[in-house]
Amino acid sequence: MTEELQRTFEKLRALAPKLNTATDEADRLVHRVDQFLADECRAAVQCEVPVRYNEKGKPIVLLRYAHLNGRYCVCLTYSDGESRFVTRAWSECDRADKLAAFPLVPKLVAAVSKAVESQLAAAGGVAETMDDLVKLMGKPGAVATKGEPPAPTGPVVMLRAG
Repeated sequence: MTEELQRTFEKLRALAPKLNTATDEADRLVHRVDQFLADECRAAVQCEVPVRYNEKGKPIVLLRYAHLNGRYCVCLTYSDGESRFVTRAWSECDRADKLAAFPLVPKLVAAVSKAVESQLAAAGGVAETMDDLVKLMGKPGAVATKGEPPAPTGPVVMLRAG
């Protein structure tokens, strides 16, 4: 028993640093992807890639790029497969979940790229719509509403009575 326990401790001493190194490297790479998407590209889209499914085939862990705590970031969403879920930033997630999700980071980046392409295609119609709205509304200040004087066109001097 003592020898077997000794081998177990030695094995843990050899394996734990390797696991820690793998997790640290994954964390650094995800942080770089996060900075690239959020800071460099300013990609304001939400995308997800399933990581783990329940016995009914519904995703219960999702790798996501989403708006969380005031900024877009890489995160994991945990679900019961129905309606309840919780989303956590990558840095707050369990190591086992990070290692399961890490191989899917390239798929997430591809999903973000497709979502940005879709937004860009939708934005093509924005300029045309804006032009139509501006034509319909006319120039700002051109028409005053009843009882309201027209907006001043030059400098304004305010005088105080009394």
